[in-house]
Amino acid sequence: MRLHRYIVAVALLAFLPCLLACGDRTPIIELPDESKDNLKENLINANRIIAESEETQINAYLQRRALSPFQLSDGVRCLEFNPNYGRQIEDEDTVRLTYTLTTLTGQTIYKDQPCEVVVGRHQPTVGLDIALHSLHYGSHAFVVVPSAVGYGVAGDGDRVPARTVLCYDISINP
Repeated sequence: MRLHRYIVAVALLAFLPCLLACGDRTPIIELPDESKDNLKENLINANRIIAESEETQINAYLQRRALSPFQLSDGVRCLEFNPNYGRQIEDEDTVRLTYTLTTLTGQTIYKDQPCEVVVGRHQPTVGLDIALHSLHYGSHAFVVVPSAVGYGVAGDGDRVPARTVLCYDISINP
């Protein structure tokens, strides 16, 4: 019995350095600066191509539906149907709205979703926040938000897929 304990103790001591090494997070291979620069340039080019492709898809979508929204910053498009209804929404206003969120392919993500946002705080997305700055209380609007100012590369982790262009159909309470 003592011999058995001794063998187990020696085995644990022999494997202890291996167990401790598992926690080491030092990179095994370090890329030279030249490779890092090439990788960075390739990623920038890939993102540029993706953004251009999204832009083409958005323009085709709007053309198919004969919509002519005005373009805001960061590629956000907005078409307000009754802009003279109420006063213009301003920064730090608390706005109650209801929206239906779809993709360019027509997939419904949220339907008649009530929401209360404080304008200027980029909630739920930066793109929607950009659009709200140009809308009026009591209006109805259609907003297209590129993925970069929507939920981005990762999506929302729930219902919005990665790199998804968002289409908001919004009704803003007076």
